[in-house]
Amino acid sequence: MHQSPLQASTRTANRASLACVQCRSRHLKCNAATPICSRCSNEGTQCVYLKSRRGGRARVAALQNVTRATPPLFLSNQPMTMQSLSSIQTDALDNTPALISDQSGASNSSGSSFVGDNHVGPQSNSTRESLLDLYYAFFHTSQPCVLPAKVFKQKFNENTPGMKVLVLVMQFIGSLYAPIVLSAPLEERVKIALMEPQPYTSGYEVQALVLYSIAVYWCGNGQRARELLDIATNQALSIGMNSRRFATENSEGDPILAESWRRTWWQLYLTDALIESSNHATTFGTSQREVSATVELPCEEAEYNSGNIPRPRTLDDYDSREFATDNVDFSSFAYLVGLIRSLDHIIIGISRDSEENVKAIGANADASIAAWLSLLSKSKRKLFRDDGTLDELLFEANILIQVYTVDIHRYLSTLAYSTIESVSSCAPPPPPERLAPVYCRDAHIHTAKILRAIERMTDMLTLPCRIAVHTPFCICTLANITIAHLSACKYVLKGEQLKIARERIRVAMGSLEVFAEVWPKGKEVVRAIKTIAKELLNLGPEAESEKPSEGGNLPVENAPQIQNESLVIHAELFTGVNSTDYFDFQDSGLELGLEFARGDLSSSTSFPFGITIHD
Repeated sequence: MHQSPLQASTRTANRASLACVQCRSRHLKCNAATPICSRCSNEGTQCVYLKSRRGGRARVAALQNVTRATPPLFLSNQPMTMQSLSSIQTDALDNTPALISDQSGASNSSGSSFVGDNHVGPQSNSTRESLLDLYYAFFHTSQPCVLPAKVFKQKFNENTPGMKVLVLVMQFIGSLYAPIVLSAPLEERVKIALMEPQPYTSGYEVQALVLYSIAVYWCGNGQRARELLDIATNQALSIGMNSRRFATENSEGDPILAESWRRTWWQLYLTDALIESSNHATTFGTSQREVSATVELPCEEAEYNSGNIPRPRTLDDYDSREFATDNVDFSSFAYLVGLIRSLDHIIIGISRDSEENVKAIGANADASIAAWLSLLSKSKRKLFRDDGTLDELLFEANILIQVYTVDIHRYLSTLAYSTIESVSSCAPPPPPERLAPVYCRDAHIHTAKILRAIERMTDMLTLPCRIAVHTPFCICTLANITIAHLSACKYVLKGEQLKIARERIRVAMGSLEVFAEVWPKGKEVVRAIKTIAKELLNLGPEAESEKPSEGGNLPVENAPQIQNESLVIHAELFTGVNSTDYFDFQDSGLELGLEFARGDLSSSTSFPFGITIHD
């Protein structure tokens, strides 16, 4: 009789304290010998042991949420829907998910699978989830350069050069979202594959290197991530991937593959820019200042997934969009690329060692962001699509707008820097002593822009979606904004305003805790922010949790004051809400940035879920 995950988790009395995946999934007795048990040794099969779950109720619950919420993409040709997300049931604890799903979804008596022998344990009817499924469900939506799932399976079955290492990277990334799957052996396979001499250099290798660099960076090895990204850049340039012709000449007439190659270059560009921004670097290797790119812009996600690829838009089309006579529309991916290109022009490589430079950067950034928001097509002024799903690429773009606003304007605001902030690798370096915020005559204006950006960020974090699906680059973004918010709590906000701010900080910290469940660097960031908060907010064993700090010696009398407001975060936001709530929020709240840019936000605008924002 089939057991639910809950039933399985409680049936532990007669189970061996340790059993390998293969024996456990077949309900056979295991002698738990390491590194290989007797049964696996006799049968000549791979023997893998899972991480201990002892005392880990939270991890078990997290796995159940993952397996229940992730559709088996490689077992069905049906599109992923909200209904399918809630209907998947798997016996996750007794039958560990194999690394790769079976092609048909049926019991695989021959032991073959989608990726040959790169799987752990035999397939079974109840073990329907795969690491590639997890990759597509949690990681692909915010880094969508790999081929759509159905096309990807076909290309792999064709034994395409360069595909092996890409599959291994995707498996490794997928394992990070599966608490009971060991990630280390999977990463070891990636390392071995990357060391193997290859007689070819393909776009799939570039994809693997870019995606692996993201995972390595957020697993805490920034130096190795930089090395991988440099290799990816060199390989991409050596095969001409930055050229418009590459996609056509290397797609074998397949428009979906051509689109994947275009996306790969732009994913490389975005990853390079975002990693270096997280490291507070002043330039990056694929910057427009360093590399000339003529690659056309990506299409919409729905078009990519369906295979109906339209004529690609060019960079010239995008750069002259304000003068277009017809209704020119661009994809969310294209708008994200366009935003980073604009910031690349006005921020990257420019020193911030003088008040004049910082003011110029801030003014140019404000103009670029306002232009970007104002020229968004009508369909892109809302973060939710018509089917109720969040547009992750637009979400990322809007989050980046907030962090760049905070990062630039804080130099000239009343939100002073504290030496304790240096404990966070995400925290930006403080300005030179001569550029201390106290000396800026217009500090209150810059402070107002920061507080507004913080409010917008909180609104996005309370949207009805899964935090773990957001790009891991949100980690440093949220950290920077939260650190600035803590400074506001110390130097600007008082009384009721301080209490509301603390609630908003809790929202951000809760989101970071979710990221920390997947990404090791997220744990480091959370610890650092807690350390910063304890000092800035004067928290300690004897301190009251809501005790307002006695502000420093900065001139805060002209600082903007936030009106009394209420912030009620409903549990439904993190577990799903009905379609009416989706569209109510999307129609009233998500044009906030555009309204600010155009200046048509009323003096008091109310939003669903108890949030009221005053201008």
